[in-house]
Amino acid sequence: MPRDEPGLVCGLPAVDCGQAMSHCNRPVFRQAQGRATQARVGHIVVRARLSARRSPTVDFLVDTGATHSIVPPALARKVGAPTLPQRFEVSLADGRRRRLKACSMSVSVGGRTGPTIALLLPGSDPLLGVETLEALGLKVNPERRRLEPSRAQTALLVGVRRPRGR
Repeated sequence: MPRDEPGLVCGLPAVDCGQAMSHCNRPVFRQAQGRATQARVGHIVVRARLSARRSPTVDFLVDTGATHSIVPPALARKVGAPTLPQRFEVSLADGRRRRLKACSMSVSVGGRTGPTIALLLPGSDPLLGVETLEALGLKVNPERRRLEPSRAQTALLVGVRRPRGR
């Protein structure tokens, strides 16, 4: 994908990045792939294990300006992630609106695992959005250019009942 293609930033859809389109170039991201965690030109790339029917390890660009995580449909198929039946309308940074499908999968980053819903965007690189970071209890440390815990490990409380008579 050319970096100056309308609506794209770093080879990712403009919905995923609020910065000007000239802030980086895609080869920098590509060079960073293959490393567990790497930052280049203000970007953070993390290695994550996705799980549904299969569990590949994939490099994700972390974007605190993106609400949702995004994966290309081919990756969702590779993972075997179930696709949700409806499409969701999203706004791109350039003002365009798109209706995208989504899938559900598990994501593991930095020793933390949790569920996530990822939007399916053809031609995109994997992107880790804020909702997934929040679910995992992770935050970006911009000074150290890495992900760090924002709270204790996540816990799922199931079947908590109130005492009778209260």
